[in-house]
Amino acid sequence: DGKTRQEIERELAADYNRKLAAEVERRVAARAKEIERQVNRRLAVDQEEHIQRKLKARKEKYEDDTAKWMKSMEDTKNVEERKLFEGKLATEKKNWVAYEKRKTDELETLRLQIEGLVDTDGPSTRENSLE
Repeated sequence: DGKTRQEIERELAADYNRKLAAEVERRVAARAKEIERQVNRRLAVDQEEHIQRKLKARKEKYEDDTAKWMKSMEDTKNVEERKLFEGKLATEKKNWVAYEKRKTDELETLRLQIEGLVDTDGPSTRENSLE
């Protein structure tokens, strides 16, 4: 079709370079997506651990306060003071149950998010996904 060998070689080289650049771009994008997935998973795992620590600390405080108020209630002979402690105990139990439910829901959401992040692209253990 009238093209010189040099023109054909140039066209082939340009085509090859375009394909190579597209493949490199695809691989870089895939790696960037993988790194982003790993970072998001790590953040979710860290957040899960943070919520678990907060929940444990709040539970310990609730149990300590409850024990202290129960002792105070048992030690007092005054009916009004007893009612005050009963009210504190009931309020604290209600607050604890609500807090525990909220945090448990947050943890479940994070676990689903973590599983979703893992299930979509492969590694399911924390060590594998952070390599």
